[in-house]
Amino acid sequence: MTRGARILPVALLIGVQVGILCAVWIAVAAPPIEPVPLLGNHAENIAALPYPQAHDPYRFGAIGDTRGNQEITESLFSKLKDAEVSFVVHLGDIVPRPREAEYRFLVMEFRETQHAPILVAPGDHDVDITGEREGQWFDRVLGPRQTYFTFRNDLYLIADNVSQPTEDLVRWLSAVLQKEAKGRRYVFLALHRPIFKIHKDQFVVDRGHPVHALAKQWGIAYVFFGDYHSFLLGEIDGVKYMVTGGGGSILYGKSGFYHSAVLDVSDAGIQWRLHVSHYATSLADAFQWVAIHVYTLEDLFEWWAIRYLLPWGGGHPYVTWIVLAALQASIIGCGIWTARRGSQRRRAVDR
Repeated sequence: MTRGARILPVALLIGVQVGILCAVWIAVAAPPIEPVPLLGNHAENIAALPYPQAHDPYRFGAIGDTRGNQEITESLFSKLKDAEVSFVVHLGDIVPRPREAEYRFLVMEFRETQHAPILVAPGDHDVDITGEREGQWFDRVLGPRQTYFTFRNDLYLIADNVSQPTEDLVRWLSAVLQKEAKGRRYVFLALHRPIFKIHKDQFVVDRGHPVHALAKQWGIAYVFFGDYHSFLLGEIDGVKYMVTGGGGSILYGKSGFYHSAVLDVSDAGIQWRLHVSHYATSLADAFQWVAIHVYTLEDLFEWWAIRYLLPWGGGHPYVTWIVLAALQASIIGCGIWTARRGSQRRRAVDR
């Protein structure tokens, strides 16, 4: 056996050990699962909104389905920050699954960045709609599933059409609109699931849907959706419906691309534009499933440590550390023993 052939396994073993140590360190240093400032629907986050003067125009962002590619998501949030939005409306599916590890990773990622206040409409990947899983982490980390607030003289409703029946949603919307909508300049509604079916990147309009009836009755300016991983815009009975679900997940439709939306609001009207990241092409579509899981090395370590390593240790960082340290010591010991046995056999053969 040549010297290079003997060194390569040792180098690989050392590389794996260093990688595991880095991941364990990330798991040990993971922050507790608790609300992040400016993230979610907590009353203190709404109170922290940077309210403009009475007649000042402002802008806000909209983004959805950011549970796929962390690098694309971070780039889109960075563009929203550069656009100096007053706040961001997230249209749901902010985590891959409604589990503790996913929310711990979410907390770690958002603690590392500065961002505008983010309000979140719950998606089907965010909440436990069966009641049989490990807890309602959305409620603990992101706050109430439904909320509303006024900004300038505009009304914003963040609502849940995932984990409650449509009748309950309509009842809540009706009560808020009757109480708050009169005299408002514009009204905006954010939901996760589109209320209309989508076929070939087009809305299949159902004018009898009770949410559409409310939007038409109260003159809602925009209704935002996520869930469908593409961009769609349509106007039905004077109500604009926008799907902005290209925040990082695998794209849908032939026209899918990664994006967030920015809306400028003033007395003169509402103007929108898109921030785009990594257009999908016909060639990229073939490799999209692979590309969507590509992370930087840092994110890969964090993702593996928080989502798999820490739960494997029962959620206790130092228990995880001790068990893996013992495992590493065993691996190194076996490696040393194997190397010595091989050396002894070679000397015996040489004799």
